[in-house]
Amino acid sequence: MKKVLTAIMSMAFIFSLAVPAFAAEAETTTSITINEYDVYVATRQATAEENARNGVSRDAVDAINSDILENELLRLSKLPNEELNNLGYNETQIAILRSYTGERIETNPSLRGIFADMNATFTKVSSSATSQKIKVTWEWESPPALAGYKITDTVGMRWKGTNNAGLPMNVRLDSNNSSGTVEYWRRGNNPELIKSYSVTLHCDDPYGNVDATHSMAITNTDESNYAKKGTMTIKVDKTGTDSINEVAYCFAYGHTIVGAAPSISYPTAFTINFSSGSEKMVEKAVVMNSKGTITEYE
Repeated sequence: MKKVLTAIMSMAFIFSLAVPAFAAEAETTTSITINEYDVYVATRQATAEENARNGVSRDAVDAINSDILENELLRLSKLPNEELNNLGYNETQIAILRSYTGERIETNPSLRGIFADMNATFTKVSSSATSQKIKVTWEWESPPALAGYKITDTVGMRWKGTNNAGLPMNVRLDSNNSSGTVEYWRRGNNPELIKSYSVTLHCDDPYGNVDATHSMAITNTDESNYAKKGTMTIKVDKTGTDSINEVAYCFAYGHTIVGAAPSISYPTAFTINFSSGSEKMVEKAVVMNSKGTITEYE
C-alpha cells in the first residue's frame, strides 16, 4: 500500500514549455505552489491520453482511480487527536478528518485542506554577461502523505543559454560554486529544524543539467522528522567569446516510490522526466537575463 500511495502523490504536474519567446522584465524571484489534492483530482479527471502525455505512470493512474486515497483518509479519521497532532495535523485539519465519511475526494473540496502544499522559488544570486548564479528553494508546507526514510526524492535542474543575437550558446556548470542542501524538520504542530545537510550534485552534462537525491527522513529508526525544505544553487559560466544575454532554467521535484532506485532524464523538449513511480510533483521553467531579472519561460 505504501508503494502505491507514494506513486499516487508523486504524479507529474507538467507545464507547457515551448520554444522560448522571452517575456518582458519582471522580478528577481518567482514561485510556484502545488497542492497534493489538486494533483490527485486532476489525474482522476484527465483522459488516459492526457495523463500519458503529461508523463503520469499507468500504475499511478490506476492507484489514484482506486479507493486507496479514501481508505487512507478513513484510517486517519479514526486516529486519536494526539497521534494526528504528532503527525502534523492541526485542529482545523483534524475536524475535516473527523467529518470524513469515505466519499470520493473530488466530491469534497474541503479535503484539500489536509493535503500538503509544495512550493518552489527561484531567486537571483548574481547575473552578468559572463556568468549567472540562481537558487531554487523547494519546500513542503506540511508533511506529505508519505515521508519516511525509505522514500528517496530527486530534484533536477537543466539550462540553456542565449547570446545577444538571440542565438543558442553553451554555458557551463561551475561545480565549485554550485551546491545543494536539505533541511529535516520535526513533525507536529510545533515544527522545528533538526538538522541541515549538504547534498551531492550529480552532473552528466556540465553544459546542460544537474540533479541530486535525498531521503525523506534522517534515519530508518526515527521517522518523526521529514525533509521539509531544500535548495539547489547553480552557477553557470559563458564559454567562447559570446556574452550571455539570457539563460533558461527548468527545475523539477520528483517524489519517489518506496525502495525504488530513482532516475532522472532530460528529453529533447525543455522539461525533466523521472523514472516510473517517481513522477514530478513540481516543475517550473524560467528565464534570467544578464541584469538578473527573472521571467516566465514561454
